[in-house]
Amino acid sequence: MYITIHNKLFNILLIKDNLSQIKYISNQKKIENLFHFTMFDYLPEILKEGLYSRTKLRKEKTGKYKFTDNSRLDGKTSRISISISHPNWKMFYYKRINLYDAEGWAILELDPKILWELDCWFLPKNAASSSAIMTRKSSSFESFNDMFSGSNRSTSFPSNWTTDVQAEVMVKNLIHPKYIKKVVVENSMDMLYCQKICNSNIEIVVDKKLFGPRKVVC
Repeated sequence: MYITIHNKLFNILLIKDNLSQIKYISNQKKIENLFHFTMFDYLPEILKEGLYSRTKLRKEKTGKYKFTDNSRLDGKTSRISISISHPNWKMFYYKRINLYDAEGWAILELDPKILWELDCWFLPKNAASSSAIMTRKSSSFESFNDMFSGSNRSTSFPSNWTTDVQAEVMVKNLIHPKYIKKVVVENSMDMLYCQKICNSNIEIVVDKKLFGPRKVVC
């Protein structure tokens, strides 16, 4: 009995230390924002109830939903994909070109506290890539740190950029609205539309740069 309790306490301490390390690395790298892109269709619902994983959505929400990825090759339907410091612009561009029935697109700017307060996996590449699928999923601070390393990392990259723009943080089940800092849209017309459909105190801003590739500011 004593050994069981001791082991549980030891595991709790390990988890706390791991989360503290993730927070420390985030602060050292000056990570200020996380991002997730979504269609206008569900924006009011997201701002009110939060971001649901596909698995949680199907279990708890009625109605039909349009998904941005019908095949979901990564197989992680209980996880929500988010990016660090800049949206995964390659994937975002592909979705905007191919999903013609979307009313429009918004980017959710999220609080980096998600990294150490929620159940996260850290993947240095796109979760649907063959290497990522074969890689053991990890919530460790070492895996988090790996997202910013590698021989192919440019010396011009800011410290808060992941080496691969398609690197992903996979969050379990739900991201509560309290973690949503802003809604970002591409132009003033989209901003007016979102302000009209969203009954929320969350700020809606225009930032066209987030809708394009990452660029190093000299």
